[in-house]
Amino acid sequence: ACFPANLKSITSTSNPFIKHCVKLRQNSSYRDSHGLALVIGTTLIREIHEFQTLKREGQKIIEYLFLLDKGELLEEIHDIPGDKVHVSSAVMKKLAGVQSIESIEAVALVRIPSSVLNLNDNQSDMHCKRWFPHLHRILVLEGIQDPGNLGTLLRSALAFKW
Repeated sequence: ACFPANLKSITSTSNPFIKHCVKLRQNSSYRDSHGLALVIGTTLIREIHEFQTLKREGQKIIEYLFLLDKGELLEEIHDIPGDKVHVSSAVMKKLAGVQSIESIEAVALVRIPSSVLNLNDNQSDMHCKRWFPHLHRILVLEGIQDPGNLGTLLRSALAFKW
């Protein structure tokens, strides 16, 4: 992937890089072909960073951190490596795919680790059992755009013992 150099601020939703990122969020085959995905929210970004730190893998996972242009870097993610790009609220809405960005202060453009198994590739059962040793059901949350729906889906899945 070719990333723009020395990018510090984006205010236009028509920016080609923003359009690329939005397409990553909306299109799974585009995501897979580029090996990149968007992660929305400081908590998830922090967890990905901490997991990578624990694994002590030297590869850079977080390429860009898009931060809502408030002028200050959030304490939770100030130490996360990756290029910081300040964006307008209109750009943040477009990146996150939500109407209200009230609770969204950051979006990360991350590399999908090569170790992630794509279950659509007709891999053998042995590979699936390695990733999911007690596989009964898999809840796929592809395309969830409203984070509030995630909790509802997880509670429903738990109620049905998924």
